[in-house]
Amino acid sequence: MDTKVLYRMVEEVRQQCRFAQARYQLLRARLHEPDHEKVFLEVHAFLAHAVMVSRMLWPARVSSASRGEALRTALRTPADSPVRMGGSREQIDQFDEAYEDWLLRLPESGYVDMNLMPTGTMLGSREDVFQRSLDPDTLMFHLRGAPMDLRRLHDALRAVEDATQQWLRTHHPW
Repeated sequence: MDTKVLYRMVEEVRQQCRFAQARYQLLRARLHEPDHEKVFLEVHAFLAHAVMVSRMLWPARVSSASRGEALRTALRTPADSPVRMGGSREQIDQFDEAYEDWLLRLPESGYVDMNLMPTGTMLGSREDVFQRSLDPDTLMFHLRGAPMDLRRLHDALRAVEDATQQWLRTHHPW
């Protein structure tokens, strides 16, 4: 990969990590407010930036695979990093299709859009009854049943951002 392009890509990964971290901090602050919708607004904003980083490091487009590999190598990002987001990335990245598929799989047409309670509070409820569910104590988020540990993802994004800072300090393409 061209050195200047790689440099710019690393800069963008750094910026998206910073955006994600800012949204995570806002999410934490929103947990103390009575408006649950604002909490989920921050969850989705955080995850949108996390997906951008994930796509930069693990691109969906086959022709961009070498770019992803170059970035992961430069930033020493392990293959099992939480930033990869596994199957949960698809829930956000392809939101409309994932939502449609989930609706078609629901045994009943009713569901709870937003649940902001500790996991044990809703014992006995099927997990698929919630579109969005966040445990405010653990920051474990479920989007249509797909689990996402927001705290772990945040920590991994911070590690990637630290790696970008270090890489940018030691590489100058111009």
